Formats: sequence, structure tokens, C-alpha cells
Amino acid sequence: MSRTSRAIKSQSCLYALLFLALLLVKPAVAQQTDSPQAKLTAVKPTVLFARDKEGLRQVVEVTVENGNKPQEMSLAVEVSSFTRSVTLGVERKMKYTVHIQVPEVKQPTLARFVLKAGDQVLDTRSVDL
Repeated sequence: MSRTSRAIKSQSCLYALLFLALLLVKPAVAQQTDSPQAKLTAVKPTVLFARDKEGLRQVVEVTVENGNKPQEMSLAVEVSSFTRSVTLGVERKMKYTVHIQVPEVKQPTLARFVLKAGDQVLDTRSVDL
């Protein structure tokens, strides 16, 4: 067998292995992103603050992952006695980030984030601020 034919044979084997790997991996990736309902994938307090008439507000970064169909959603946040709800509207992107402002806290405080579609709770996440 010549050197050229061995190189072609090994290259063909490599392509066949890559093709099989793609066949096996692609369905797994599709299952991860084809979730039936939206969810909160991350809630991260930032070091950013905004000032308003009531004092300082800490900016929290919330990452939302859409389900397999875009829908009108809202995000509610509860920190101690403070409650705020923000309408997210219908987002067509699979994954997007929302910045929401919560009151500045002086000591570690639990904040609860609730993702809703109408009256249906899709996901909740609690974090320490």
C-alpha cells in the first residue's frame, strides 16, 4: 500500500469518526436547549449600584433561558419587604440577560426571584445579596 493511499484511508476514517461523533452529540445538545418551559439559569448580584429617590439600588443580573416556544413572561423579585415585578415581554432569543435593581442591603439578605408566564410559576431561584 502506498503512502498516499494510507493517508487517504486514515483521513477517511477520521471523517467517519467525526461524522459519528456529530450524530451522537447533536441530539444531546438539542435536548438541553429544547426544554418545554422557560427557566432562570443564573442570578448574579453585581458590584454595580444605581441611585434613585429612595436610595441606592444594587443591580442583579438574571439570565433567562426560553423554552421551546416564546411566551410573555414576568420576573418578580422579593427582598425582605421589597417586591418588584418586571414584564419581560416576548423574547425570541433562546438565552438572554435582564438587569433588575433591588434595594441596597447592609448585611447578607436572601432574595427570591420568580419567573412567571401569566399566573403560572415557571421557575424560582433564591440568592444571598
